[in-house]
Amino acid sequence: MKENVNFSVDYIIKRLKSLSNPKGIEGMARYGINPDKNLGVSIPDLRQIAREIEKNHQLANELWATGIHDARILAGMIGQPDKVTEKQMEQW
Repeated sequence: MKENVNFSVDYIIKRLKSLSNPKGIEGMARYGINPDKNLGVSIPDLRQIAREIEKNHQLANELWATGIHDARILAGMIGQPDKVTEKQMEQW
């Protein structure tokens, strides 16, 4: 596993904002996904970022804490299942 030193929450949020898609937000809103704190980043883009980051449980927790919908999806992709506690599962 590579070291994730280049990936900070700030860097990732900036990257997600650069991929923001207003039409994606509109589409999600039609399915009941709250448009607040939603950037409309596509799942393929999120998967690409997740591949670059690889697994990083601490970063996943930090991304989840932002409350941004797209960051939370990414958090689920990079979290480490063996480190998830029951309390965390209930919160997420």
